[in-house]
Amino acid sequence: MRIAFILPSLRRSGPIIVAKDIVSQIYRKVSVDVYYFDDITELEFDCPTYKIQFSTKIDFDKYDIIHSHGYRPDKYIWKNKKVIKGKTVTTMHNDIRFDLLYTYNIVISLIFRWLWLFFIRCQDKVVVLSKSIMNSYYKKYIKKEKLTYIYNGRPFVKYSLIDEHNMNIINNIKKNKYKIIGANAGLNKRKCLTFIISVLPIMPDYVFIIIGRGKEKENLIKLAKRLGVSDRCYFLGYKNNATDYLQYYDVYAMPSITEGFGLALIEAAFAKKSCICSTLDVFKELYTNDEVTFCNPGDRQSLKNAIEEAYEERVGKGEKAYERTSENYTIELMGQRYLDLYSQLCKSSYEKTNIK
Repeated sequence: MRIAFILPSLRRSGPIIVAKDIVSQIYRKVSVDVYYFDDITELEFDCPTYKIQFSTKIDFDKYDIIHSHGYRPDKYIWKNKKVIKGKTVTTMHNDIRFDLLYTYNIVISLIFRWLWLFFIRCQDKVVVLSKSIMNSYYKKYIKKEKLTYIYNGRPFVKYSLIDEHNMNIINNIKKNKYKIIGANAGLNKRKCLTFIISVLPIMPDYVFIIIGRGKEKENLIKLAKRLGVSDRCYFLGYKNNATDYLQYYDVYAMPSITEGFGLALIEAAFAKKSCICSTLDVFKELYTNDEVTFCNPGDRQSLKNAIEEAYEERVGKGEKAYERTSENYTIELMGQRYLDLYSQLCKSSYEKTNIK
């Protein structure tokens, strides 16, 4: 079987990490090539990678499956669909309504979500990351036989050393007996890290460590200063080794107002961290109340109670979240499910050809 992945770039972001993880699980069993548009190469893949332009003509005849991730790759497949003999697959990593709304604005959301839906209708298979988002949104616009869902998976967390400067910061925090709330996230409106900062004035024994980058960073810093908690908010920046910081958190926070899945939540669960989640359907699909702590992040008292509960039950909930993750959200399971999907598509294509 020969498979081509079409990606926006090789940037270290959720959708590209997922594509990289899929490749890592299948490249020894099938032939894989990766094509990408932007000259951003923060991730290395276990297969050949080729930079292309939107006008580039890939030799599609070489491939049985073409798997796209993202708006431009999906548009590229739509543009070239008539000359593609193999089967096409797209993975939708988000609920495009809210992702576009909170990343850009309502105008962009209204225009581009319909364009995006138009482009993916030509795909042979549309993969969504959860049953809840598939049923609540995509099934309204994509034919039932084209839709499926596959949970993301991540590798087991293995810790390495962090840099000396940040290690000193964390040692001082521990020395002063503070409890650590941690978040590894893109600093955007969707992640709603403002909720955690807003509760710190009534939780004087907690600090908040944030690993990540994004255009909301300055707004978060300003909020921390305005609330008088900037001395308990640590913006440590983007890290290639963000998971290495999980070992130092007492609880992990994911107060997002929209998520396609939540890779960082899976990583925190693999690290046996007690996690606080907003009451999104996708989070409730992945974990139970016994495994994580749910709350309404917009309600300060609800969030405060959730943080305290997550801390008090951090060992038990961390273990239970780890067990659920180990059974359902591993990188191996995800890779095998995609490989099974590719095989089914190739088999159906072969059977149709023989019938004709």
